[in-house]
Amino acid sequence: MASVLSPGAHLVIYAWLSGLPIHVPQGDLIGKRLNIDGFWMYYEEYLPKIRAALTEAIKVVASGKLTLPFTTTYQPSQIREAIEHTQRGGKVLLDFNHSN
Repeated sequence: MASVLSPGAHLVIYAWLSGLPIHVPQGDLIGKRLNIDGFWMYYEEYLPKIRAALTEAIKVVASGKLTLPFTTTYQPSQIREAIEHTQRGGKVLLDFNHSN
C-alpha cells in the first residue's frame, strides 16, 4: 500500500485484527517521507467526542449530503486490480467482510 501513497502522506493504522505486524518497504517510508500513525477511537482524548461525532455523521448521511459513489467492489486479494482501476479513473470499494 505504501507504494501508491503520495510523498509526505499519512498512513493511518486503525485496526489490528490479525495481530500481525505491518510491513512497509523502507524505500517508500524513507524516500517518500511517509508518516505512519496509529489510531484507536477509544483513546481517552477521543471518548468525549464520539457521541457528538456519530450524531453529526448520522445527520449528514440521512440528509443525503454524504455519498460514496463507487464503480465496483474488490476483495483484498484483488488489491492490484483495484489500484489499477483507480488509476484509470473511478472509485472502488474494498470488501474486507467477504468470506472466500
